Amino acid sequence: MKSKRKGIKTALIIIVVIIMVIVAGEFLLMASSDRNDNDLDMELERAVTELVEKDESVRNCVLAVRKGDDSYSWTGAAGIAHEDGHIPMTPSTPVYISSVTKLYTAVAIMKLYEAEVLSLDDQISGVLPADLIRGIHVYQGKDYSGEITIRQLLSHSSGIADYYTEKAGDGKNLFELLVEKPEKQWTIEETIARARDDLEPHFPPDTGTFYSDTNFQLLGMIIEKLTHKPLYLVFEDFFFHPLGLKHTWLSGFSEIPDIQSAIPADVFY
Repeated sequence: MKSKRKGIKTALIIIVVIIMVIVAGEFLLMASSDRNDNDLDMELERAVTELVEKDESVRNCVLAVRKGDDSYSWTGAAGIAHEDGHIPMTPSTPVYISSVTKLYTAVAIMKLYEAEVLSLDDQISGVLPADLIRGIHVYQGKDYSGEITIRQLLSHSSGIADYYTEKAGDGKNLFELLVEKPEKQWTIEETIARARDDLEPHFPPDTGTFYSDTNFQLLGMIIEKLTHKPLYLVFEDFFFHPLGLKHTWLSGFSEIPDIQSAIPADVFY
């Protein structure tokens, strides 16, 4: 739990920094009537550059500022994109959005709900293979595996363990295993099996909240089962193509768009 608290603390610091930059940007926009756009561009550029220069934990930063009436917009970046420091970060450098992908997954579920393909109170046992979820939630001797609903996965109220951050009997979490063996490819089924077989749930379903990546691994599989398509194709059909997201793809699955810099920035930790 110490590593998780440290991660949460780091995330909160980053969020606060982002808010400070955004607030600074909004203040500059409100004051922009007394200056020209070039002055404002320079101040925003300086804010982003100083953020990276003054905080060693921030290796790069990308910021976009835009007024609601489209009368002003600015995008800038600072820092390095890769560990060797030879390639600078730019506004067009691809980045891994990590758990922000959960927003795509959640909206895909809600689109299926709107289309009456599913109900949020459907039990996952009616969609997913029995061998996959059997025993995934046994708490204090009672098996709740067959009672978990789609709504509980979405709201992180299922109680299911987090395969990624929680430590198993070997004293390591999945992140630490990834660092040790970065060449190993973990399948969705393997991550779910880790939560099911090596970790313990936290509470009976719907009696608390606990952020668990496993919930959204299960939701992704539910989407695939109900649409009869791999998740990356669902994302392309639901979001990427209709919204013109030409620089967005599901890493490791989608065809990488032909853009100027297709190598994503390193993930620093």
